[in-house]
Amino acid sequence: MSLFFRTDFVNLTVCTTAIYMLTNTERIKKWTFRGLVFGIFISLVYDLLWFFMQEQSNDLVDGGV
Repeated sequence: MSLFFRTDFVNLTVCTTAIYMLTNTERIKKWTFRGLVFGIFISLVYDLLWFFMQEQSNDLVDGGV
């Protein structure tokens, strides 16, 4: 549960939803699968926005790389 507080929480949510859908295939409808695909696209857009908003000059964790 602590991983939901990271910056890539959307990815984790989509992956856990996909695992749930794979283990409970009898509950899956067409719209739930489409929602999962939509979640993947939202996750990609969120990640791209997060990368563009980061300051590159203050990256001292990796030695300024």
